[in-house]
Amino acid sequence: MSFPLLFHLPSVALRMVLRFMDYREAIQFGLCSKKSKNLIKFECRLKKPPHLTYHNRDKKFDACVSYDKTAVFFSFDSHSSQSVSKMGSKSLELHKIGDTSFTLRNDGDYSYPSHTVYSYFTFWEDAEAGILVFMSYLTDLFGIDIHELLISAESKSVVDWTVNHQKSIDELVYKGNVREIEAMWPREFRRRVIYGFDTDDFTYEDINELLRANSSHVFLRIPEQIDLERVTRGLNATEVTRKKSITYVVSYSGQTPPRDPIGFRFDTSWDFRKEDGSMASVFHSLNEYEGRFAFVMVVWPDSEGNTYDS
Repeated sequence: MSFPLLFHLPSVALRMVLRFMDYREAIQFGLCSKKSKNLIKFECRLKKPPHLTYHNRDKKFDACVSYDKTAVFFSFDSHSSQSVSKMGSKSLELHKIGDTSFTLRNDGDYSYPSHTVYSYFTFWEDAEAGILVFMSYLTDLFGIDIHELLISAESKSVVDWTVNHQKSIDELVYKGNVREIEAMWPREFRRRVIYGFDTDDFTYEDINELLRANSSHVFLRIPEQIDLERVTRGLNATEVTRKKSITYVVSYSGQTPPRDPIGFRFDTSWDFRKEDGSMASVFHSLNEYEGRFAFVMVVWPDSEGNTYDS
């Protein structure tokens, strides 16, 4: 992951090389030094920004940078883990971001029919602090925000970092009981899509607050149906029963690996107008394979342009 010859090029030639680097090469070159990072920031010319995802659950930290049909996957661990001692010194590279040092290992690439993944292990003195350093590095390098977060009750530091560095997030995924984490988001911070899996600790009041937030989609997997009239109190919601079911489509464009659009089909919902004037529909969706319900809120129009009245 070193680029010893590039720094010997004339400045004009070096700038030309940097402008043709892809996003993976940009990440690698930017790790060489503070100078190399600044060169990437000002000279690298990607056609579009990469898609950045962070996952934190079960005391594990992962990051994924995706672009078109490829993705670079980073896992975060501590120097004290057994996996480091099993690796030969030739397979390890030492890097430094600011005052924080870490070890990196290339785990190879994996090709699938629809995409290719390039995998790396990173090892830090403190893995939780390390992922915050790496988040800062990637967002600053490409001038981007985090697009997607998967977090649990252990993710306070990640939430604090996100709130302090950006004003919104495209997709927030909760895993487990996260009432305390949910309360940490400022009301003005926009979370466009909120997913919750096994979030059994949410009360009716909590969900009502989620509906009031400026999100376009809320999906909570729940053990049983909840009272939609009660959960929409104060929102001036009306129960709507349709003679024919309608479908709301949620797409995941720009993500790697590709994810198929999800279609929610329903005939009865509780509908209300949000503060921005858009119409929202609240309903239950049954996963017949799992035998479990999901509480869903969607805001029109959907990903295919279908409007509330269509």
